[in-house]
Amino acid sequence: MDEESRTTLRLNELGFVFQAYNLIPVLNVEENIGFVMRLRGFSDKEIKQRVLEVATLLEIDNKLKSLPNALSGGQQQRVAVARAVAAKPKIILADEPTANLDSNNSKILMNMMRELNEKEGVSILFA
Repeated sequence: MDEESRTTLRLNELGFVFQAYNLIPVLNVEENIGFVMRLRGFSDKEIKQRVLEVATLLEIDNKLKSLPNALSGGQQQRVAVARAVAAKPKIILADEPTANLDSNNSKILMNMMRELNEKEGVSILFA
């Protein structure tokens, strides 16, 4: 594949959960979660709806206007996961997505990933 094809594949088919979060520090939680959706051309209405849906599932919906540096490590991790799943990719590559989460939030995250797999056919590779 040429570079443009690889870039298109990454944008449209893959979701990434980075161990170091890689949140954009000048964007709030809502903007970080919706970032990939915006790049893919989703409407503002679709972005707002999906961001709220995923943030509520991961119990960070009360932090949507917060900047990343105002969040705990576990909250930042959940934002990174939300960003990866929001655009409904076909494959999610996750580097230790529960590393900074307590047992309750780890369970919530794993249940959400299981549902994505079972209901939407998303493949998930955990490292």
